[in-house]
Amino acid sequence: DRRGAELRAECQRMLLTEPRRAADDKRRAKNLECQRDTTCPQPVTEDFIDLLISQQLTADAIQREGERAAAAASARHPLPPAELEAVAERARTALRFAKIGVLSQRERHAFNLLQARLFARHHRRPLFWWKQPLVGVAASYLTETETERAYLEERAGLCFHFVEGAPASITSNIETGRGLVNGCDAELHSLTLAGDTTLDNCLANTVWNDQYGIWEVQIEPPLSVNAIPDVSDEARQTLLARGASLFDEELIVPVLVGKASSTYAPTSSWAARVGVPKELRINKHQIDLAFAVTDYKVEAQAVAPPTLATNQANLPRAAGAGQDARLLHREPRQARRRRLPEAQAGRLARARLSSSPWCSPLRDRP
Repeated sequence: DRRGAELRAECQRMLLTEPRRAADDKRRAKNLECQRDTTCPQPVTEDFIDLLISQQLTADAIQREGERAAAAASARHPLPPAELEAVAERARTALRFAKIGVLSQRERHAFNLLQARLFARHHRRPLFWWKQPLVGVAASYLTETETERAYLEERAGLCFHFVEGAPASITSNIETGRGLVNGCDAELHSLTLAGDTTLDNCLANTVWNDQYGIWEVQIEPPLSVNAIPDVSDEARQTLLARGASLFDEELIVPVLVGKASSTYAPTSSWAARVGVPKELRINKHQIDLAFAVTDYKVEAQAVAPPTLATNQANLPRAAGAGQDARLLHREPRQARRRRLPEAQAGRLARARLSSSPWCSPLRDRP
């Protein structure tokens, strides 16, 4: 005990006085200070509302991003028109499918399914999907008919959707010392089919989605979802030494089904009407689409201000249209919701409704 006290006395105490995550953005840092001050009567400042409104993701904003990138490339050195257009298209695509910050899982699931379909259409690729097995006591309460209906009504959350090249996020600590941790960004690469499943069996369940103009292929849950993780060069070399594989110089990591099941809360009106348990459990791969991420992930990763892309008037029904405008105020070890003052909520609502959202397909239910 004495030795422990002596060691503790030798330790240096470090007090962080300013947020370093947004150190290069003074405006963002100032807003973060207000939001993290638990004594502040209203942590959501007017300046932060202005910042959100200015960051709306519209069709015009995507077009301007392409023009900005082309102008910047042309200023560095002259390029032929075809190459300038390619630069502009890459910039537009990057912004068009940039991460969308949301406040709830039901919004995240709805946006991920929508964006996966738009991503498949944009790149002319098929969308593969499968039902994630329901497990646990709650699943036994459902009849076979109700289970199939649940997969239909809750498809955005109960099913996994795969498109080659889509952004993803690892959801479990696979290799902590090598950077494969919960929240690690990745890119979907391929699937390893399980058991006796063959490509011919998969293609037998191909359906043309006329609404989005894509092929959708239903398959059985694969053995692994193979992804390209965004890790450092040092971690890359370590993973290769431990047996990871390369494909066209890209590091490929197989992501398996987790040992523990995950929770899922139904959100459809059908589930409420028939009395589906409020919490179901599913066996899923330890990776998710990352077209949309919750504010927890945004807070953990983002340096730039979040993009205001959630247009409540145009959300799919499963995403909870008509909710009050709210922002989250974080406190140590807990999170609490603070309702915005009426004037601020009104400003956000008018901004969302007056702008023409670039993601107009949100008017249709996925």
